[in-house]
Parts: sequence; structure tokens; C-alpha cells
Amino acid sequence: MKKLFNILLAVCCLGSFVACDDDVENPYATESSISIVAAHLDFSPASSVGSIHFASNSGTVTATTRASWCTATVSADSVIVSVDQNTGVAGRSTVVVLRNGSDSIQVPVTQRGIILSVDKSEISSGNAAGSDVVVFTSNMDVQVLSAPDWITTSLSGDTLEVSFTANTTGHIRRGYVAYQSGGVKDSLRVQQADFDTDIAGTYTFYYSDDAEGPQRNFSVTVSRDALRITALGLSIPMTYDSDAMSFTIQSGCYVGRYSSYYVYAAFQAGDYWTAYNTMSTLTLSFDYDDVEGTSGTFSGYLGTTAGALPIDGIILEAFSSNSMTESADQGPLMTFYRPTLKRAPVVASSYVLR
Repeated sequence: MKKLFNILLAVCCLGSFVACDDDVENPYATESSISIVAAHLDFSPASSVGSIHFASNSGTVTATTRASWCTATVSADSVIVSVDQNTGVAGRSTVVVLRNGSDSIQVPVTQRGIILSVDKSEISSGNAAGSDVVVFTSNMDVQVLSAPDWITTSLSGDTLEVSFTANTTGHIRRGYVAYQSGGVKDSLRVQQADFDTDIAGTYTFYYSDDAEGPQRNFSVTVSRDALRITALGLSIPMTYDSDAMSFTIQSGCYVGRYSSYYVYAAFQAGDYWTAYNTMSTLTLSFDYDDVEGTSGTFSGYLGTTAGALPIDGIILEAFSSNSMTESADQGPLMTFYRPTLKRAPVVASSYVLR
């Protein structure tokens, strides 16, 4: 028993000596001759200057960067870091590399992209003189580049006041206020019109029967709630948006009776059509041109994905009963391919029923 105790004691003592040996310093370990004291290298999109403060116990420290938009210059125990203006919306990054002999250390540099948003993209008003305010959100100063002579602007901080004179042109008037923040440019649309005098009224409705057919036309009347085809006694319901100064037409809307038929509106896009659904919409927007006068343009898409097809026609589909169903479908009464409206004298109606 005594012999066993002596053996255990010897093993314990040996273990204690081994443990003490672990505290011996590694003769091959080296200490870097460079250390970073402080670094301020997170930049806004504007051209800026930051710094790195370092400590070095010997030798000469040099600094380089890995991006053309960033430069680094050593001054005493600091590195002066300069970045060019970031004109894009995406942020960017690089590193500054400090070297002293065989030692080196990397310090990250980041620069934010331009942030620019606005609380409205257009101002709509009647023909009376007036003003409105637009508020920007940006991490750089905003400046106004241009505006029509009937618009004046006043920019204070992130708020832009837009004033406009009375519209006495006798038609829709639109203009754009161009602005810039850093390298990002955009514009604000300003439009003036009174519905009853500048939009409502009689137009010539131009269309073709198909992609190969000749252009035809007849007279229509635009009101706040409908596009009326007087010669056919039909009215396509529309919803007017006074802010956008445009109309919305819903697929599957009932447009009236023609002879013994019940007529509904559908849309086509190439070889496809909306059939009996009411989920698609078509927009009718108006503009004015000194040569063409006031014109109306139809636009919309079938589908909601990236593969959506542009609507290129309106179909007046005939039904035997007052329900838009396949069993009651009697085929198209008329198809308006690539329809447009123009405020021009009506010569003679040349519509053709199919």
C-alpha cells in the first residue's frame, strides 16, 4: 500500500511539472509592428475624408488601397483616407492596407449609395393658379435643374414648393420639374386641366378591325363615367381619377344592348383575350400636342408577372342573355384594334359590324 501511494505521488508531481512547462513562451511567436488605434472610414455618398490612427514600434509604415475611388496617404502616425463622390444608389467598399516590412493589416472602408425618394411624383390641379409642396428624403443635397416658365420653385432643406400660373391655354397643360441628388436625377410632373373644358366632350375614335385592316373611325363622347358610342347606343363604363387625370375601364363591364344582344367589353393582347373575367383593367389617359391636339391613349396589360402582354384591343362581345358566360357567348360584335381618341372634326361614321 505504501509503495502504491509513492507511485501515485510521483505521477502527480510529474504532471505538475508538465503543466508548468505549458507557460513557457513560444520562441517562434512574433508581435506585429503595426496596431490600429482608431479608424473612421464609414462615409456618406459625398466626397469625404477620413482617417486611421496607428501605432508602430519601428520601421516605416506605408498605405495602399484596392479601389480607384479611394486614396490613402500616410502622415506621421495617421493615414488620411479620401473617397470620391459615389454617384450611384448602391453602396461600395474596399480596404486600406497598412504595411511595415513583412507585417500588414487591412482596414475596411465603406461608402453608402445615394438615397433619394419623394412623397409624390406628380402634382395635378385645375386651371387656376396654385401651389403644392413636395418633400424629399435624401442623404445628399437636392437641387432643381429646370422647370417650364409657368412653374416656379423654392427649395428649403428637404421641402420643395412648386407654384404654377393659371392655365389659359384652352387645353391640358403638362410640364416637368427636373431635380438631382448627387448623381441621381428624376423629375416631378405638374399638370393642369379642368375636366369639363379640357377633357370631356366629343372625340374621334380611331381603330382597325385587326393588325392588317385599314383604320376606321367614328364619333364618341367622353364623360366622367363613360365612353359613349352614340351611333351604336352603347356606353363603356369608366372611372375617372382626378389626380392622375385618367380613366380606368374594367374588363367584363356591361356596355348595353345592341339589337337582341347583350354586349360586354373584353380586352385582347395578341392571340389572347380576357374572356369572361373582370380582373383586368385598361387605362385611358389624355395629353395635348400642338400638332395633334388633345388625344387619348389606352394602355394596360394582361397578366401581372414579368411576362405580361400589352393590351392592344377592346372587344365588344355579344351575348344571348344578360350574363357574361361561355354558354351565352355569340362572338364579337366589334373589335377595336389599337384604339386612340383625338379631338378632331368628325367627317363621317365608317364603323362596320361583324
